[in-house]
Amino acid sequence: MHLIERVEFHSPLEERDRLGGRKPRWNSEFPTRAAFQYLRGGEKVLAGRIAGTQTLIATIRKSDLSDGVENSWMMLDRATGKEYAIRGIEPNRDKPRQYLDILCETVT
Repeated sequence: MHLIERVEFHSPLEERDRLGGRKPRWNSEFPTRAAFQYLRGGEKVLAGRIAGTQTLIATIRKSDLSDGVENSWMMLDRATGKEYAIRGIEPNRDKPRQYLDILCETVT
């Protein structure tokens, strides 16, 4: 498996502003390499307009850091700057002890 894509994982971090409201931020956790498998894109109707989404499976090497990745996290493609919401995490079918498959969807 060729892990040629450069990605970075971010966990959610909430800060309170001076009025007591919350403003979301992302905390950079770790960079790693990944292999992308693009799935068929979809379209959602949001507030009367159509927004296209790109779904992909990012395969990364399993490690102590990658075991901490959760569905609430975000993945950043460092080459393009695209942000992906993580929708699911499971061991790779072919090599479950070595790799994780992470289902991601573009953030709209």
